[in-house]
Amino acid sequence: MVRYSIAICNYNMADTLEESLRSILDQVDDRFEVLVVDGGSTDGSVEILDALDTEYDQLRYLALPP
Repeated sequence: MVRYSIAICNYNMADTLEESLRSILDQVDDRFEVLVVDGGSTDGSVEILDALDTEYDQLRYLALPP
């Protein structure tokens, strides 16, 4: 059961997004979820989030339209 949420904002940070999220997600257990709100990125960030979402159960994201 998720007890804590880690909320992260993203906008066109594809160059650091994957490394940052992997670092966080590899340190948390099932009590945590990581919620990323993407503010309409146009740099491939959403594709990175899609890929990580299939790999990590604790990751959720909301992609706002550009």
